[in-house]
Amino acid sequence: MPRDPFSSYIDLAAWRRTLRRWRRFAETAKTQDADVLLNAARQAAKLQPFLDRVADIAEEKAGRSPATSIDPDQLPQNTEWTWQPGPWKGRVHPPGIAGFDSGTPFGESVVAYHDCPLKEVTLRQKARDGKWAVTLDWTGFTGSYISTVIKLPQDAAKALCPKSVISLRGIFQSELGGECFVRLNIRNGPNVAQINIQQDFSDEIQLASFDLAYTRFNQERISGAWIDVIYEALPANLITLSDMTVIRNKRAEL
Repeated sequence: MPRDPFSSYIDLAAWRRTLRRWRRFAETAKTQDADVLLNAARQAAKLQPFLDRVADIAEEKAGRSPATSIDPDQLPQNTEWTWQPGPWKGRVHPPGIAGFDSGTPFGESVVAYHDCPLKEVTLRQKARDGKWAVTLDWTGFTGSYISTVIKLPQDAAKALCPKSVISLRGIFQSELGGECFVRLNIRNGPNVAQINIQQDFSDEIQLASFDLAYTRFNQERISGAWIDVIYEALPANLITLSDMTVIRNKRAEL
């Protein structure tokens, strides 16, 4: 029988004391000074990654964790490479950020940008329909743009060529509508080649695809690539991006 980490009397007693201490503190939190609360929050934040790690592994072994793989039948023909950015591959620490500055990272490979002076913008990760999803929520927005940027791995960026088709696959949803644009950027030397497409919001899985045969770039000088998902700066909105995956396939020869 596997050993319970709190099976010994001493371990169990220590765990119960710790649990009682945090429960009492939570019950009296509204009466505590701000400095005391901030110190407690910092201590809790140090524990959270370890607690989440245990929960992630337990859910994975029990078959309850959000799925991250793609059915091969859902991939385009001649698919060479697939990759899921951090927030759609595993749990992010912390799972949400609010009132953040433009250029703030959110998990591995994702950065959020905006120009709202009040910073009334929130990013959150959650499990949805058995997959990881990211929500972008804002109110009182007075800026001109808001976007999430997905940075491609360096080796994948350098593998791009005129025969490549890059696709961002997933579900793009908006509570209040508005426009959405997806833009592929390829840095080659001092230049950045760009391809823009308009993306519809829908409850269905879609592919935002870029055929690199229709843009000019120096393959030998590629130093990086990224995908911008740009949203119309409505005063308020709730965007949900679910099960996002980047796919590279080879364009069919004519």
